[in-house]
Amino acid sequence: TGLTSSKYCVKKNNVSLITGEDCNGNLTAEAMTPFMSIALLVALFLLKSDRIQKAIEICSECLILLTCTDQNSKDQFDSALLQFYSDIYTILFSAYRHISDYISAERYGRKLFDLYRGYGIMLYKLGESLKAKEYFERALVITTKIGGREGEASCYGNLSTVFLSVGQYDKAEEYLQKALVITTEIGDRGGEASCYGNLGTVFKSLGQYHKAEEYLQKALVMKTEIGDREGEATSYGNLGTVFRSVGQYDKAEEYLQKA
Repeated sequence: TGLTSSKYCVKKNNVSLITGEDCNGNLTAEAMTPFMSIALLVALFLLKSDRIQKAIEICSECLILLTCTDQNSKDQFDSALLQFYSDIYTILFSAYRHISDYISAERYGRKLFDLYRGYGIMLYKLGESLKAKEYFERALVITTKIGGREGEASCYGNLSTVFLSVGQYDKAEEYLQKALVITTEIGDRGGEASCYGNLGTVFKSLGQYHKAEEYLQKALVMKTEIGDREGEATSYGNLGTVFRSVGQYDKAEEYLQKA
């Protein structure tokens, strides 16, 4: 966030309300964990009992406490910190919606979306597709609630990538079609082109080469129109492999040379 603990703790006489410790010192993630867990349980209880402002105050203090955590100890507790941020943003999102402060609710909804989607991408890169799917689905729920159409499309795209990686081509196509509808509606030409290209890849994997060519040609046209040279090269390359698969070797060579 770029916000330092001293900037916030001075308002509390430089002492954390949760730990009672000087915020100028660095807390380890291990030392912070029990305090944070209890504080969030209290905040959740306050939220459910309609003491919204108190819940917001505690969650705000929890965010301050996280900035006090020793940076060197954070890497050891990635999963714990992820859960803390997730819980804090979830409570704040619900609390602000409850009091009709939709601007603040959207702000924390977007933070929650970024957290879930970012973690999903990291898990996917680590080869943990099923766990990645879970976080992409969480991100999708949040972005749908805040009306983030672009985020919704990106989640559908991420989910399609997961399904493609595990050979569930029908599911991959289903989610890409959903992403395509949204990117077309919101005028996201780059996203639309990516959807066409990815759909072409899906149809190629299914052995539906004519459909693959159709979608890859659409992707090529759009990538060329928006000046995406890298995407243009990828489209030529994918079309080249499609033509090679159906025995059109001269055309395959032509497109691969262009790539």
